[in-house]
Amino acid sequence: MYFHRKRKFLDIDVISGTSDGEISIWNLSNGCLMNKIPLHTEAVSALRLVPGERAVSAARDGDVCITDLTVSHEVYRKHLAEPVSCLWWDSSTLWLGDAGGSLLQWGVLTVTQKDRRIIHDGAINCIYLDERSRVLVTGGTDRDVKEWRILDSS
Repeated sequence: MYFHRKRKFLDIDVISGTSDGEISIWNLSNGCLMNKIPLHTEAVSALRLVPGERAVSAARDGDVCITDLTVSHEVYRKHLAEPVSCLWWDSSTLWLGDAGGSLLQWGVLTVTQKDRRIIHDGAINCIYLDERSRVLVTGGTDRDVKEWRILDSS
């Protein structure tokens, strides 16, 4: 589940993924389910609202999808070798943590994988990026929490 304040066009407070592979969009001011979008064949494992009234989601089947929420339609899908267990989106990069302990770095504009590193012994459970300090934090089933300073390429 991902919580966010009011968006530009859509009145989304909460977006959640289901074990059936659907994304549910909720409005907390009136407690209503606004929409359900069937996207995946297995349970949604990671989900985040991103700029442009879109959501990026991942499922246990290894698929990562970007969905335009204004029309409830998938605009991009990629199948990965390992299921994605968590993700983080910043202005230029999609960070994916997978079940095998790899951290994948995807270029948002080029839609290409920039880097892949095995950083945990087991699944990566969470990713957080502090955009101000450019520190990426990961946590895994190996019970390790790791910090990574992100260097801007020039």
